[in-house]
Amino acid sequence: MKTAWLSGATGLVGIHLAKALLERDYAIKAIKRAETDTQHVEAIFKAYGCHALFYKIEWHNANLLDIESLIDSMQGCDVAYHAAAMVSFNGANERQLQRTNIDGTANVVNACVASGVPTLAYVSSTAALGRNPKTKVVNEDVPWTEDKHTTAYAISKHYAEREVWRGGEEGLNITIVNPCVIIGPGKWGQSSTSLMQQADAGLKFYTSGSNAFVDVRDVAEVLIQLTEKQVFNERFLLIGENLSFKTLFDTLAEALGKPKPNIATPRFLANVAWRLLKLGSVLTGKEAKITRETVASAYRTTFYKSNKLQSFLPEYTCYSVKEAAENAARFYVLK
Repeated sequence: MKTAWLSGATGLVGIHLAKALLERDYAIKAIKRAETDTQHVEAIFKAYGCHALFYKIEWHNANLLDIESLIDSMQGCDVAYHAAAMVSFNGANERQLQRTNIDGTANVVNACVASGVPTLAYVSSTAALGRNPKTKVVNEDVPWTEDKHTTAYAISKHYAEREVWRGGEEGLNITIVNPCVIIGPGKWGQSSTSLMQQADAGLKFYTSGSNAFVDVRDVAEVLIQLTEKQVFNERFLLIGENLSFKTLFDTLAEALGKPKPNIATPRFLANVAWRLLKLGSVLTGKEAKITRETVASAYRTTFYKSNKLQSFLPEYTCYSVKEAAENAARFYVLK
């Protein structure tokens, strides 16, 4: 029996990685902060019909910024899956993003080397990829560029990836996936699970942008398959479908039995909104839900192309966004 080390096990991707690994008969050592509750993890396992597997997780209290705790938790592991990250598009969180995503990943790499864990699989993001302003088509080969419009989150994920590549140069077997916006059940309100809450609230408005979306089950399955097939020193863009935000929220609303958005929001109104919310944030100390970065993303049109994955996993087919939405909605109504 192989033993896998897992960070981010209470998050959206980590929960599904844990489930998929346990179904393959891996033993799992999962890290979490001492104060982090795991009740929502247990609830999701139970709703999937595999409640007993939850009790096979060996939990370790550790912190990405405490390398000794990471080394202790990795003892005897055959592979490490690093899924923990901070996701924020608020510029005020830049330093925390750097510490969690860059410094934390550097510590994971160093801990793998120190502990003798031979393989590291890393969950990155499309945010870590370059942008092609001429064609607006993005794949793994687009070179990284950084300008005033690059978010602190994107920068943190790019430099976190560089730490993983460093691990490859130091002898680790590394695999990286760059998923787009992930759809699936998790702790509602965190990261991309907030999309389900927005749809459930009965959105009336939509923006003109587009993005790519993928089922969380695909993220877990693809990363494990690549690792088991020993596809190392590669990175893979992971895309389910490219959709407009209007189509996405129509699909989520339909899955939840809610009204679909029907009013296009002019960009100038969104720009007014984020400025007002920023002022409110300064006055109240509460984090703004809409920022300059989220508005820019909501009106950006980008198309992602993931042909590379098909050449390594030719028989693998991702879930549709409709299937991802229906799966997430099934869990959402149980929250």
